[in-house]
Amino acid sequence: MIHGKNYGDLTNAAHIIMDDIFQKLQSVQRKVSRLEAQIRGMKEEQQKTDAYIEELKATLRTKDESIEALQQQYEAAQVVKQLVDEGDRDALQAKIDLYIQEIDICLKNFGD
Repeated sequence: MIHGKNYGDLTNAAHIIMDDIFQKLQSVQRKVSRLEAQIRGMKEEQQKTDAYIEELKATLRTKDESIEALQQQYEAAQVVKQLVDEGDRDALQAKIDLYIQEIDICLKNFGD
């Protein structure tokens, strides 16, 4: 015993404190490892979500283009419908038949 202190007790207390600190560090390290794993998982999920969003955007663009084409066809049909009344349908059909014949002739000549 030096100056009334028992150094054996101090050494023992220091070991206890160091063991406690070591256990706390190990606990923190385990928590950090779990958090890192969660972050990696979330990043992978984010990448999958981003890819899915891009697929949805592409699908939406395709559908928008289809809708636009159908809208144009509908508008053209409405114009034709307004221009053609019941009496002019036969005349219109005759013109369409004539155009088809002319296209057939052009195609035959083009093939020669």
